[in-house]
Amino acid sequence: MLFYSRESFDGGIEVFQAPDISDFDMPYLWAEFSGDFPLVLIGVHPPPPVDAEITALRDAFLLDIAKKIKAAPDKRYILAGDFNDTLWSYNFRRFLKQTGMKNTVHSIHETWPAMFTGVKIFGLQIDHALVKGFDAATTTIGADIGSDHLPLVVHLKRTKKVKE
Repeated sequence: MLFYSRESFDGGIEVFQAPDISDFDMPYLWAEFSGDFPLVLIGVHPPPPVDAEITALRDAFLLDIAKKIKAAPDKRYILAGDFNDTLWSYNFRRFLKQTGMKNTVHSIHETWPAMFTGVKIFGLQIDHALVKGFDAATTTIGADIGSDHLPLVVHLKRTKKVKE
């Protein structure tokens, strides 16, 4: 995951320490911008659900992010990344409900694996962009740039004041 910004921000790489597993750290981006348009940008890439233990770690990580968002409900948020989770999973729907975030994708678009997108039986939408505190947000799927995932292009309409 790469992150470039022309604007200065507080934060940077944070690390989620998994409960009960001392040797498992999950880095993620948490960047807080202040000034005329304060917002928090969060970049995530939890592990894929390859077994029950790793799936539980992914779910615990997203619950931890949800707690942080709920602790500061007056901020604008953009959360994006490879969630390794689909739109229809219980964990993903629970995350949306707990945080009040909105999905910027309003239809199903396969983003992974890039080589099979367009072949409906093979592709999955595991890459997501979620927002809170914006009037409107939509996402389009970008062109193949050589990754195994297709990029998300997020279009935002900002509010003057954060809405609950």
